[in-house]
Amino acid sequence: MGKSSTRLLDRQIEAFERVYPTCEYAGWFVCPQCLNAISLEAIAEDPGCVSIEHVPPQSVRGRALVLTCRRCNNTAGHELETHLAKADAVARGEEPVGVGYLHLDGMRLPVRECLDQDSGIRLDVNLGVGRPNDRARIRKLIDDAMAAGGEPAITGSYRPGPRRWSLACANVARLRTAYLYAFAQYGYSYVIDRRLDIVRETIIEHAHKGIPASMIVDIDDVDTENKLIEVVEPKAYRCLAVRIGDAAIFLPAPRPLSREGIYSVTQRLAKRGRGFAWRQGRIIDLPTRQVFAHDTTERIRAA
Repeated sequence: MGKSSTRLLDRQIEAFERVYPTCEYAGWFVCPQCLNAISLEAIAEDPGCVSIEHVPPQSVRGRALVLTCRRCNNTAGHELETHLAKADAVARGEEPVGVGYLHLDGMRLPVRECLDQDSGIRLDVNLGVGRPNDRARIRKLIDDAMAAGGEPAITGSYRPGPRRWSLACANVARLRTAYLYAFAQYGYSYVIDRRLDIVRETIIEHAHKGIPASMIVDIDDVDTENKLIEVVEPKAYRCLAVRIGDAAIFLPAPRPLSREGIYSVTQRLAKRGRGFAWRQGRIIDLPTRQVFAHDTTERIRAA
């Protein structure tokens, strides 16, 4: 095990011991995602049973932040992070949403379905591939229309092919990223909470169909990118909003809520033209190291 892994391991073991000093697993490594405990003897025999977790995933330029167990790390990498990397590339316009075929007057032309800022979806026809006769016909239609100063008068339909990525799985990956950011900031005092059970279940089982529509939203009118936002007031909206790029992931508010640095402010997190305004809260930079702000003796006693 390298120096960075050993350092992360020691800090997470110490943080857990501060929260649960009399627990039978004090002195063990506890995975922040699945909450399974691994003894130091087991880690000594198989150092690979724990691994560094990049948050967000390394495929989307994340940094080493916490340790998780091998199963959580590997499963997320194979089944979630590839979808997030693809969704990120699609949003940047580097990859198509999908591929399919455009059927026009008996012709079948392969197309790429791409995001377009103006029209939403744009179909790009690739005239370099496909059946030779179809390519020749469509080129002739285009040439004739251009010569006449008009557009080709053709009708048809688009049939999308199977997509190799899932936006729903990408959203589970975003939820996992927000969860691990919250763990790095607040520690075991936050994640070992019954209110987080549904979040862990969704991540572990990839139950993307169970994600409430209000848990992950696209936002476009807030200038606090890449932040943790503790919403304190109004109480109906009390939560932890993890802002990552153009998305906000909503998690249960930390208990007890951080009162240091709270100030009155009016902000709005928008969802499809609607949203909610919060008047009192605290904005924190996303952690770049393990903070475990709630895993302190003073705060645990206060709680």
